[in-house]
Amino acid sequence: VVSTQSTGVFKDYDKEVALCDTKENDVVVRLKSLFKECPQTCRLSPVLVLYHTETNMSVWSYDSHSEREKIVKAFTQTSLSVTKIIKAKGYWCDFIDPTSGMPFHGSYSNETFTECDEDFHRLSESLSLEDIGCCRALSHQDWGFN
Repeated sequence: VVSTQSTGVFKDYDKEVALCDTKENDVVVRLKSLFKECPQTCRLSPVLVLYHTETNMSVWSYDSHSEREKIVKAFTQTSLSVTKIIKAKGYWCDFIDPTSGMPFHGSYSNETFTECDEDFHRLSESLSLEDIGCCRALSHQDWGFN
């Protein structure tokens, strides 16, 4: 796990980037089934990117909505750039669209993987999935719902 102070669009945000366990566990098997274009012989290496936000993301407000839109846009742009670099080196690569929970480049599927999915929080020891009444939200061990 690498924690960094971001630059550019996220210059005021801390982020955590984690290369997840690549052993064939149930989460990796599930991700492989989600990414149908991933070659079956491929050893999937999930990378988890978490952003520390200014606003509490467990409640809706105009500020949290605006901040989430900025993060989604910048995450998508960064992921597209990283995907292009990795593919140019001859490897398969894709990422989950945070707005739909589906592979960004992959074919349409009814399967999704969202941040409040039962398996998502198991990708990092710093995350827990909390029931907050009307829904579930991820909580970071240091940042809480931010």
